[in-house]
Amino acid sequence: MGGGLDAIVNLRGQDFLTVNWAQTWSDDDPGGLGLTDRGLGRVRLERRGLDGASLDMAVSRVGSRYDPQLGFLRRQDFTRIGDALGWGWRASDASSIQRTRLILNGVAYFRNDGFTMESLDLGPEWSLRMKSTRQWNASAKVREERVLDAFSISGAPIPAGEYRWVEGRLAHTQPSGALLRGTIALEGGQFYDGTRLGLSVSPTWNASRHLELNGLYSASRISFDDRAGTGERTTLQVARLRARVFLSGALSTAFFAQYTSASDLLTLNARLRYNRREGQDFYLVYNDGVNTDREAFNPALPMSAGQTLLIKYSHAVPIGW
Repeated sequence: MGGGLDAIVNLRGQDFLTVNWAQTWSDDDPGGLGLTDRGLGRVRLERRGLDGASLDMAVSRVGSRYDPQLGFLRRQDFTRIGDALGWGWRASDASSIQRTRLILNGVAYFRNDGFTMESLDLGPEWSLRMKSTRQWNASAKVREERVLDAFSISGAPIPAGEYRWVEGRLAHTQPSGALLRGTIALEGGQFYDGTRLGLSVSPTWNASRHLELNGLYSASRISFDDRAGTGERTTLQVARLRARVFLSGALSTAFFAQYTSASDLLTLNARLRYNRREGQDFYLVYNDGVNTDREAFNPALPMSAGQTLLIKYSHAVPIGW
């Protein structure tokens, strides 16, 4: 069983405060558990806008016994602190440039027990947007990971230990007014005790005013050539397709399918949205996961990795401040 509470407060102008809390309960819970052990909480402060100073800072905490049930979390029992500080400049009317932005991104994860750091991402990002809506992005990042238990990526083992590396990304996005457009990105650098080079392409096609199709294909070549012996290499691939169907001004559907080679998992999602009026939304959501390599484990995996059906209604209540 679970429940939650969300609140968004406009402090003034472009300054917003968001507070989220979710709580789950189980008959199997041992005695002595507190609310924070079974809870998820987040406080977020934002200064929105593309020109001038921007701020997006959040602190989140997830308890050791919190069960997302209808959602998914990559970590358990952690505290997260981030996210970004930025500054944007708008060009003159005579320029073909619309605006440019410089952002410092940073996210750190800590274990709740002892508050020791698990991982860190820190680095700058630069973006340039033309008046044609064509856009370029460049970013660099220092990453740190403290791996307590060895794991593998598509068969390539990552030993336990502390790792620090640098990686970068370059991306180009075509003008948004074209019926067929997309983004192409090249990224690479160090990766744990190896190297990684990746390429991704994400096209978008507005087939009609009722149908929009989005795709993604990315491939990353990971090499651990400095390891003893001949070294190890692997290729990670992700393929994604999303379709959005606008049946009317109030009714829309979305379908999503994604295959990830690292986990041999096909993820499926279908969503129906009814927007009666601004601030009132009804959602019907179905999720499913399909194990594409069932014989990878013994005993064999089931065909389905998990199914959920979610019904959600949201109603925004304006409150003067």
